[in-house]
Amino acid sequence: MFKGEGVPDSPGTCARFVIRVLFGLYAFGIVFLEKNPYKRRIVVKLTTKERIMSLQKGKTFADKHGPGASLNPTVEKEISNRSKGEQLPCAVAFDIAKGLNVPPGEVGRSTDLMNFRLVKCQLGLFGYTHKSKITSPRHDADPALQDALRAGMADGRLPCKTVWEIAARFKVRKLFVSGVCEALDIKIKPCQLGAF
Repeated sequence: MFKGEGVPDSPGTCARFVIRVLFGLYAFGIVFLEKNPYKRRIVVKLTTKERIMSLQKGKTFADKHGPGASLNPTVEKEISNRSKGEQLPCAVAFDIAKGLNVPPGEVGRSTDLMNFRLVKCQLGLFGYTHKSKITSPRHDADPALQDALRAGMADGRLPCKTVWEIAARFKVRKLFVSGVCEALDIKIKPCQLGAF
């Protein structure tokens, strides 16, 4: 099958070898395979930096809550019903919290304990497959909005909840406000779901 030092000896064998390697990496979560129906081919995507780091460390999302942490069965059931592929979008997590009348942090904690991944942050900061974040600096913000962001900071950071409140007060999208934070070099933390 192979000649020399493990090099495939024919184009067909080479292609099979590459496919086996890709599927092996897929099995370990290092790459994602995505079928592109428009080009009739499979696209290979590396996982986000965070995913690779968590695999290298050998830790799970549940580890950050300690061994005594327990799940709320009602929240767990709702997450199981509404997640896809062990991933829970931020907007769905907030919808679950609202529907069950629990704090968003409870849903985030339960998601971690189930070892599910929170994705598609509504501020655009994490959980997107093509790149980890989708927010980009916005330099066109009203000075009053910029002042509100600076005034809302605590310990040199701006809480996610405050970003939401400022977005509602100024009647702008949350993603726009996180872009203004990027432009002003304001770090958004902590996340209401506990993702960061």
